[in-house]
Amino acid sequence: MNEQLELQKIAAEKLEKQDDFQSGVLKRLDNQEALLDKLARQVNHIRSILFERTNYLAERIEDGYKVTSSYVYKLMTGSDQPLTFFLMNHKKEEPQKQPE
Repeated sequence: MNEQLELQKIAAEKLEKQDDFQSGVLKRLDNQEALLDKLARQVNHIRSILFERTNYLAERIEDGYKVTSSYVYKLMTGSDQPLTFFLMNHKKEEPQKQPE
């Protein structure tokens, strides 16, 4: 009987240690989940900032390209007519030339 009581005490101690260990693991998992959520929010924030900056830079590059191409076209042709207007007229003339 004493031997059985001793085995039960040992089993109870092991269960208590296991319970403490599981509590520690659960706390670490909760902490890990909170950190993962925080990281996901930060990544989404960085993604939105990158998208905004990329869009801004693309618009700036496009505007610079338009100005530069108009300037170069003006230098080459001596015409004050914008390059986009010339390209639109050129595209309109092409379909008329094909049927002839």
